[in-house]
Amino acid sequence: LAVHVQTVDLQSILQSAADTVQPLVQERGHQLTMQLPEGAVMLRADPVRLSQVFSNLLSNAAKYTEPAGRIDVT
Repeated sequence: LAVHVQTVDLQSILQSAADTVQPLVQERGHQLTMQLPEGAVMLRADPVRLSQVFSNLLSNAAKYTEPAGRIDVT
């Protein structure tokens, strides 16, 4: 497992994760909302691995939320 740490913007990571799970969210009829800070939140992290973590969390939320449910990220 290779980790490639760099400076990344949290919002872009979360958007990438949301885009990845969007088909499942739509299939289940969910409403996904993200309320993020107005300014950039910069992190030192591996963007691919971090996106995978958030994608897994959102995917689990979509799978285990009742159909037509609401998923909020704040």
